[in-house]
Amino acid sequence: MTIRESVLVAVAFVLLAGVITYNALTLSPESSDPSSETTKMTTEQMQTGASQKETEQTTESVSETTHPPEKGKVNLNTAGLSELTGLTGIGEVKAKAIIDYRTKHGPFQSVQQLTNVSGIGEKTLAKIKNQVTV
Repeated sequence: MTIRESVLVAVAFVLLAGVITYNALTLSPESSDPSSETTKMTTEQMQTGASQKETEQTTESVSETTHPPEKGKVNLNTAGLSELTGLTGIGEVKAKAIIDYRTKHGPFQSVQQLTNVSGIGEKTLAKIKNQVTV
């Protein structure tokens, strides 16, 4: 094993120890039961420090503020990369731009707001406006 590999392994162990310590210090005694909802965390949640309960509350609040999806239309506020790339004239770059815009500025209030996304103009909007909803 090279010195570089040894250093990487040591760093990995230090990071793991940090995550374990963080969880030990932040979890309350009543939630130490492994079957408890608040202790079931995804890797992403551990990295961001969000508990399952916080994630569910955020999801609920987003659901309450969005309109019910129209049948057969892609919701701009909830669609992932694969759904967005399925739209006419929207490739991976434009789909990522839509997601980035939504992340930075919050949910879309109207379909017309898509023209604020870099790379999407009136022509692109005209192609997809009947395929999307907010």
